[in-house]
Amino acid sequence: MSALEYFYKLCSIPHRSYHTQVMREFLCAECERLGFRSKVDEAGNIYAIKSSFALDSTLQARPKVCLQAHYDMVGVGAAGEDRALELVQDGQFLRAKDSSLGADNGAAIAAILWCMERGFSNFEVLFTNDEEVGLCGANALAMPIQAPFLLNLDSEVFGEVIVGCAGGFDALCSVVAMPHIVWGSICIESFGFSGGHSGVDIHKNIKSSLVEFFAVFSLISEYVSKESGLILTNLLAGEKSNSIAVGLRAQVAFSTRETARDFIQCMHMLESMAHIGPTIYRIERESSLDSNVVWRVYVSEYEGFVVRITGNSNAKAQVLGYELSALARFVGELRQGIWERDKHIVLSSLNIAQARTHKQHIDFSLKARANKDDLLESICASILEISGRFCQKPATISGFYAPWQRQLADNHPILQHIIRAFEWRHTEISEIHAGLECGILQKRFAQMGLEPVLMASIGPTILSPHSTQERLDIGSFEEFVMVLCRILKTLD
Repeated sequence: MSALEYFYKLCSIPHRSYHTQVMREFLCAECERLGFRSKVDEAGNIYAIKSSFALDSTLQARPKVCLQAHYDMVGVGAAGEDRALELVQDGQFLRAKDSSLGADNGAAIAAILWCMERGFSNFEVLFTNDEEVGLCGANALAMPIQAPFLLNLDSEVFGEVIVGCAGGFDALCSVVAMPHIVWGSICIESFGFSGGHSGVDIHKNIKSSLVEFFAVFSLISEYVSKESGLILTNLLAGEKSNSIAVGLRAQVAFSTRETARDFIQCMHMLESMAHIGPTIYRIERESSLDSNVVWRVYVSEYEGFVVRITGNSNAKAQVLGYELSALARFVGELRQGIWERDKHIVLSSLNIAQARTHKQHIDFSLKARANKDDLLESICASILEISGRFCQKPATISGFYAPWQRQLADNHPILQHIIRAFEWRHTEISEIHAGLECGILQKRFAQMGLEPVLMASIGPTILSPHSTQERLDIGSFEEFVMVLCRILKTLD
């Protein structure tokens, strides 16, 4: 079986985060079939080593390298519904129909299995679980490795040799709902948003459905009423903490009967405007009857929101909700995107990943990242200060992990060994603005009493991970497999 055929096989097994049992059983069985003894810890991490080695780390003979990858994926679209993926090849790229692909990190798993099948015996394997939802497996790892060097295979640009990465944390901000008298309502649903990784794609100005929703309807609210004319009653937005929000469904009501009437007039006025402003690209009406009117509000050429009148503006109701303009100010102050950078290098960032209304409150889930400890502390302090002003209590911080600090100098023998394996291909030693597991694994190994384990990371080129636009560059994947093969051959 080729490495690409292995990847196709993995894509037929649903394995989104928190739902990895079937994949774990497959990987353990495959390791055993290929002559690798495996064991699993309570967090679902899988450790495998050639049967010629003992699972006891006290022996003098030990593997030269540990190949490490995570076996869960971000489930967007079909993958989020635990369906087998339908793969489509578009030229040099492989994608999944209406779904995230899971090349992050399935491409690495496939490459490792292929190396096992080829008969290499100088390496051990660590498959970590639930990386995409807070590096859970790495944080709870209970099994030591034997090798003095770990090669992480979770990078997403072929030719980059990663030697450091950002740390990060999750933040949860809650706002309590208040009673409101309302008349009528509108239903809002996003379309066309592409999404992306909240770390490596954060500098690309990818629009977030969640952030754009508050920007658009805060602006419309200003046209409609100087007061708090729009009341948010229901919101479901975003997919995962480490992806830029794509999906959004919301219900918004009007604070007065006049506001409901003014909203329709405002939308008619905005339809006729050739240039509305930087927030709204254009507005198109899809139906002509005011009682059942539907608009498309574009924030770019292809992205935006479908807006439908759903409630009778003459029907009075009492609801629990939120002044939309106040929530918009909160979201605006959080500043989606880059917080600090040094020339072209992103140093710190924030992704407003998800928003969910509950019975009596709304939750905002944030993912913060920084490549330096002091910047991570600074962004944490800012979130606590902002949430303290807009919420009933400061944000709850969780899942904190420190940046992976660089260990290897450019001339280090291990780094040079990796670069030589690329042969004539361009390579670049760098640090990335994403959360690889290396820093956490270093900490876990130290807690186990192991000698310091050196680490680096490589991988194939993957575009738009964590989204339905995710694509694997097939040529780079095949080259990546060959590079990995050469690394293992020359380690003997």
